[in-house]
Amino acid sequence: MTLPRLLAPLLLLAPLLLLSATPALAAERVWNIGSFDRVRVDGPFEVRVATGGSPRARASASDPALLERLRLSNEGGTLSLRLDRETGDRAARGSDAAPVFTLSTVSLRGVTMLSGAKVAVTRMAAERVDLGVTGTGSLSVDEVAAQQVNATVIGSGAIRLAGRAGKARLLTNGPGSIDAADLSAGDLFVSMDGAGETRAAARYSAEITSSGMGRIDVSGNPKCVVRAAAGGPVTCGTSAPR
Repeated sequence: MTLPRLLAPLLLLAPLLLLSATPALAAERVWNIGSFDRVRVDGPFEVRVATGGSPRARASASDPALLERLRLSNEGGTLSLRLDRETGDRAARGSDAAPVFTLSTVSLRGVTMLSGAKVAVTRMAAERVDLGVTGTGSLSVDEVAAQQVNATVIGSGAIRLAGRAGKARLLTNGPGSIDAADLSAGDLFVSMDGAGETRAAARYSAEITSSGMGRIDVSGNPKCVVRAAAGGPVTCGTSAPR
């Protein structure tokens, strides 16, 4: 048998092998939305928010049928992301199945999270910024610029934020955590009920109330007022670990 005849079957198989080795491209869905400055996430999604641009919303997922069951609405400037109840927990069956939202807006002043989402925001600038996580999930903000920052974790979720604030109010209930060590707050209030952890920084004053066994560390050189009835570890002042 000649060499060309031997190579012919391999040449026919080559395109099929290339197709099988190529990963499937994620399907996408785009929404036309109006302006918004708050986001509410109710589902096990990954959400990426960039500020400083025109309002846009896009979602991607490996399952096109899953995209069709995503629900997005804008009511009074609050953009809500959720999963149609018919999908059950399909979006939570691994990172490959979880939808990824990519959002853009001019500015953002509030994020509320439920159902184990993962949210990352580039920048939040407003007179008042509100952050809330209920249940599991994580929320991170690369830069905050506000006169008042309120961050609340109920459950085992986590919030991480950096930037600068005139006043910061950090509340945890449960085993969750708030990492605001890179948020320079003028006046700070920390309240903890549970076994969580809070790290923060204050320039002028720090009022700390702890009724659990969680750890609180406040760096800087503020005037500290500490109430820790349950005996949980509290450090306030320049010696607080970073």
